[in-house]
Amino acid sequence: SFRRDSERRERSSEAGSALIFWLLLDQAKSNRQIIIYLHKLNIKNNYDKDISYL
Repeated sequence: SFRRDSERRERSSEAGSALIFWLLLDQAKSNRQIIIYLHKLNIKNNYDKDISYL
């Protein structure tokens, strides 16, 4: 019984770790998309400022 409980906890811990890993990976991808979007927006805004005197 103790061994089964221990194995169950270990599997549960592995599943929890895997879930956390995938959630963090997904969050990182999302953050990356936001950073890319903001960078493109910044480039566009700077370009608009550069040509505003024309």
